[in-house]
Amino acid sequence: MIIRPAIQDDEEALVELLGAVYSFHARGLPALYREPGRDFVLELLRRDNLRHMVAEVGGTVAGLVQYSLECTEATPLKPARRFIAVATVQVAPPRRRQGIGRALMEHVHAWAREQNASHVELNVYEFNEPALRLYEELGYTTVSRMLKREV
Repeated sequence: MIIRPAIQDDEEALVELLGAVYSFHARGLPALYREPGRDFVLELLRRDNLRHMVAEVGGTVAGLVQYSLECTEATPLKPARRFIAVATVQVAPPRRRQGIGRALMEHVHAWAREQNASHVELNVYEFNEPALRLYEELGYTTVSRMLKREV
């Protein structure tokens, strides 16, 4: 397995991976998410503020992680922070449970140390049990919970 920056030739594989992420969330939380079109996915891939790293296995893109370095200024309420925000982690369904998600996240952790970030943050929904298991195995802990009540 090779973890490397995404390149233009990866575009179709990345559109497929991201499409699967958005479909999963649209099915899990249809009141909150819908499936975006291809143009939206391509626009995400072109954002300069996100790093896009892929896991390549046997010459094929098997997974993706998108993340960014975030720096916030101190306020009277909060200290300044320098951290990595993970936007998306996705592994192709036939490649799951092979350590690809773990390898992508370990890459993020190493990059965070290189950037002198204090921590890595991510958001995961309660219905995404496989992701929750992975993150817990990697040492992530719950910091907050968003609650919702239909009226």
